[in-house]
Amino acid sequence: MASNRGKQTNRPTTVNGLLKSVTVVTLLLSFTALIVGGYWIFENKAPTPLEVVAPDGEIVMTEYTIKGGQAVFQKYGLMDYGTVLGNGSYMGPDYTAEALKVYTESVQEFHAEKKYNKPFGELASDEKAIIKENVIKEIRKYTRKSIT
Repeated sequence: MASNRGKQTNRPTTVNGLLKSVTVVTLLLSFTALIVGGYWIFENKAPTPLEVVAPDGEIVMTEYTIKGGQAVFQKYGLMDYGTVLGNGSYMGPDYTAEALKVYTESVQEFHAEKKYNKPFGELASDEKAIIKENVIKEIRKYTRKSIT
């Protein structure tokens, strides 16, 4: 009868060592991704203006009132009812897209009245195309780089 007492295998030790190494590497990569991702989110957050001024010089809102609005938004958990900048619930409206739509329509109305003395809806299709192109250029002009 052959005895296996003299033969010892290192297989369990090798497998355990390999599993420990894989676990450590996975944890390091996970935490690195969390830290780098958190830093990236912090650095690329939407800019907050110091103040928003109406054409007549009246201050419409300040950084303080914007942050107050954010606090109310967070206090009542309104992220469950819509999204802002792509973050939030998948149910309900995308407030960023809605605000952009309202802004775009307002600017189109403004330019239609200014250029043609008619509401945007009453313009001919070629006049609407001109207004839309000008509004797109105007909106793209105000990027994050021009705000900061």
